[in-house]
Amino acid sequence: LGQRGTFEAQRCFVRCFSQGGVLKHDRSGEEGCWQRRFTKAKRRRVAMLQQINAAHDQLRVFYELGRQRMLEKGEITTEDAVKFARIDERLFHLQKDPLQREFFEAKKQFHEDYIRKHFALGREEE
Repeated sequence: LGQRGTFEAQRCFVRCFSQGGVLKHDRSGEEGCWQRRFTKAKRRRVAMLQQINAAHDQLRVFYELGRQRMLEKGEITTEDAVKFARIDERLFHLQKDPLQREFFEAKKQFHEDYIRKHFALGREEE
């Protein structure tokens, strides 16, 4: 009953009504189910993006603290600290770029639609 019971509970059903001898389907139940599912997916996506942004901000802070600590200990010079800050800023910018994230997403990276969209090479396909 474990997995099958949860599967049955997640399915969207269409209610059938008999009106005047004709069997009709009430799609409001199905549409409502899909609307709730879409809302739930959007909520999960927003929560995931908030976690990503929080982790990104924490990473920036820790990199800055690490550079300051290395500078105080004399392990790097001021010029090196500035250079590392510039490199880190470029890396953080790449991580926040949605096009770069889409490229490195494993499910989309070599998909035909992605390649057609981003690598058209100046010709229109029919």
